[in-house]
Amino acid sequence: MGQGDKYDMHFKILILGDSRVGKSTLVQQFVGEPADDYYCESLGVDFKEAILNFLNHRIKLCIYDACGNPKVDFLLKPYLSIVQGAFVCFDVTNPLSFYNIERHIKKIKEQHHDIPIFLIGCKSDLSHTHSVETEKIKELVAQLGLPYFETSGRKAINVQEPFTQIMQQMYFLSLQPLLQKIIPTLEQHLHNYLQSTPASNNVFSLFAGRSARENLLIEEYKKKLAALSQSKSVHEVEAFFRATLDIIERADNLFAAENPFLSMMATSPLSKTLGKTLFDLGKTTKDFIDLSALVDVSQLKI
Repeated sequence: MGQGDKYDMHFKILILGDSRVGKSTLVQQFVGEPADDYYCESLGVDFKEAILNFLNHRIKLCIYDACGNPKVDFLLKPYLSIVQGAFVCFDVTNPLSFYNIERHIKKIKEQHHDIPIFLIGCKSDLSHTHSVETEKIKELVAQLGLPYFETSGRKAINVQEPFTQIMQQMYFLSLQPLLQKIIPTLEQHLHNYLQSTPASNNVFSLFAGRSARENLLIEEYKKKLAALSQSKSVHEVEAFFRATLDIIERADNLFAAENPFLSMMATSPLSKTLGKTLFDLGKTTKDFIDLSALVDVSQLKI
């Protein structure tokens, strides 16, 4: 293997969908191969690969482009058992290929219940013959709860994004044990705070206990933390960061309103606790999630 072919880790994805929907053209465009000028149906499963750079890592993406003929579905079983992600493709000009989406998804879920599956609408350049109604697509996407991308392999429209997104999802899932390992620490931060601040104002201390409005913020945060422990995507972790940053801001505002003089000298104890949470989570996830657009973790008030 040459120097340029070295990689840190690799993932496998399967491309499913009816024949002639544009699967192979999409893959060829992604890996930098010229698209065929004539249609040639894949026989069984074709293999392609590409090297992607992601957060200082080189990742090899192995792509299995499956024939859409249902008569050869038996050939898919060995591949369905080893892939970590899948595209289910349909042709936006072919309603029948759209109606067969759920059949292809069923094949995947019979082998895997938790791998990322993306829905891909191919041939988006043929908008003048867009036979599948946009509303029908939106309804199915909402029903299935899958990410959806419209692409054109022939015109190189939106080709990179779905591959990049699914690679990011697979990368996240492969490192999810790291996230699960940090969850008890995050829970302990909140536990320590609750132990140190009684839910009553009838105490004599520098910080008089938690108010009813602060308790509402805490309950909101608990729900976000519970959702984080079940997260299966980078976007869900990013959503936790955004939600917690919002709670921190509201905690600071509440502290200033309830303690106008003290707030001139001290920060909200709740916001400091949540800042510790984001700091620790940021350190743990820095190798697989770029949070710089959301927050400078080093500047959190802890």
